[in-house]
Amino acid sequence: MAAAQSNQMSQAQMDAQMRATIFSVGIERLQPLPPVSFNPANQTQVTIQPQNVGLVRGFLVKVAGTMTNTNAGSSGVALTRTQFGASNVLRNIVFTDTNNTTRHQTQGWHVGLVNSAKQPMVMGAAYAPNVPVNYGNNWTVQSAASSVAAAADVAVQFYYYIPLSYGKFDLRGAMWAGITNAVAQLQLEINPTPIVASGDATLAVYSGNTGGWKSGSTVTISVWQDYIDQIPMMRTNEGPQPMVPLVDMQTLYCLNNTTMTGLTASQDYGVPFGNWRQFVSTVIVYNNAGVLNTGSDINDFKLLTANTSQIWKIGPNEAALLARSTFLADPPAGVYYFDSRLKPINTQQWGNVQIMVNPSAVTSSASNLMVGWEYFTQANQVTNAQSLPSGG
Repeated sequence: MAAAQSNQMSQAQMDAQMRATIFSVGIERLQPLPPVSFNPANQTQVTIQPQNVGLVRGFLVKVAGTMTNTNAGSSGVALTRTQFGASNVLRNIVFTDTNNTTRHQTQGWHVGLVNSAKQPMVMGAAYAPNVPVNYGNNWTVQSAASSVAAAADVAVQFYYYIPLSYGKFDLRGAMWAGITNAVAQLQLEINPTPIVASGDATLAVYSGNTGGWKSGSTVTISVWQDYIDQIPMMRTNEGPQPMVPLVDMQTLYCLNNTTMTGLTASQDYGVPFGNWRQFVSTVIVYNNAGVLNTGSDINDFKLLTANTSQIWKIGPNEAALLARSTFLADPPAGVYYFDSRLKPINTQQWGNVQIMVNPSAVTSSASNLMVGWEYFTQANQVTNAQSLPSGG
């Protein structure tokens, strides 16, 4: 036991030393990959192949295109931006690493929320401080007008950061790309129906009228590879090898989402956590048959372990209060964000953990929960772990 602890400490010390060396010697680069422009009427999905270079921390993705309200005439109805708005321009995001392991399989709204939760304020937002200088919202970074008049067009632009490592200086999940015998892939699918005339518009950008991507226009997806170059090398029996922290490289940082149905009013509904993982956040969106409310249709949430021990129990207002401390703002209506970054939910330690959702009202069988997980797992455990429900 003592010998094992000594080895663990030795590995931890080696990894810490390697991280320090990487950040002192390596060069941080944000490298543009070739942009892809296409007609959304003919194509909705693109595959981006990262450059085989450096220690990759993630990808900055920009989606830009034009949408149109096709209802013409003086009596035409304006489009209204939905709760998730421009974060819905990407419908599916899938990243497969060089070991052919799918790390991310989720949707744009989920990545947008995680991007904002991991920094001091909503990603891409601007604020206006009370000083005699023109600080404020001066550049068009994220864009999608709140409404679009009949027969009018609107430019939509949205940025996502697709992370591989947990953070800029936390390299858990980073991927060594300096190899020639394997490739990774980032698959991005734009929303083929960004405008919904009626019905459930939760996953649309706009609602209230007919329309979509403007006919004859193009959508452009631009991707920047965020990586550390000039990684120092070390001599081994197998030849020169990059000096990368072993534990960080064996850790996978993953984003996954799904939709769950079958809710009943005033009855607990379990949202399970997959085994052999460490969950750092969970997003639950209660889509009550196309309506996103601010707590009026939820009784409470509970975190339970396998022996039905209740870790916490809170109502929708308490969940909203905790979310404000993360986003410094309220998330979209219907969104309940549960943060466990300081103490991840470790299903190797507890097992069979679930959040119980108790709705006070269920409109119809179309009512559902959109769930997004953010978690760590080990590369050598992912094939043996119980899977999370698939989504998309």
